[in-house]
Formats: sequence, C-alpha cells, structure tokens
Amino acid sequence: MPASLLKTMAGIDLVHVPYRNSGDARSGVIGGQVQMMIDAVPTMAPNIIAGRCGRSPPTTGKTRSSVAAGCCRVAEAGVPGYEGHHLARTDAHAVGTPKPIIDRLNAR
Repeated sequence: MPASLLKTMAGIDLVHVPYRNSGDARSGVIGGQVQMMIDAVPTMAPNIIAGRCGRSPPTTGKTRSSVAAGCCRVAEAGVPGYEGHHLARTDAHAVGTPKPIIDRLNAR
C-alpha cells in the first residue's frame, strides 16, 4: 500500500481513516476532515486544479504527472526513493464468464 510505504519511509505516524469509497474519502480531504489520501491523479486532478486541496499535493509516481504538472513528486518533497503505486484489480464472475477471459485475467 502506498500510504504504508510513505509512513515507513518518511518516519511519520499516519492514522488510517476508513471510508466506504474513494468518493467519500475525496470529500473528506476537500472538506478538511482528513489531511491526506492517496488517490489516482486523473480522479483528483480537477480538485487540485480548482484549488480545493489547498497547496498542490505531491504525487507518488516515479516521474511528474502530465495531468497535475504543478505537483512535485513525494521523492522531490523530502522522501527520496519513494515511489508508490495504486493497485488496480479486475473481478469477474466465476460462473458464466467465458474460460478464455478467466484465463487471461489470471495470467498475470
């Protein structure tokens, strides 16, 4: 998890605040109920550009994002070597999904 890695590498104490979904978590950041979240840049970019997130937050990637060009990387902001990734997953129903699709999803 990118936040756990950040916590360890930066030597900071982070408290996990569970939300039902990322939209609610985004609202929590924008509304000031929580101080940070790690979210996909394209999803959060409109809020960053509109200034709803305070100062430009750093991104977790290896290179700067073209979508959020004004944001530095976490590694540039004081945590050298940090590179966090979002894990994306795809689920499919075991019953009714054609075997070639199940095989392709499981191939990785």
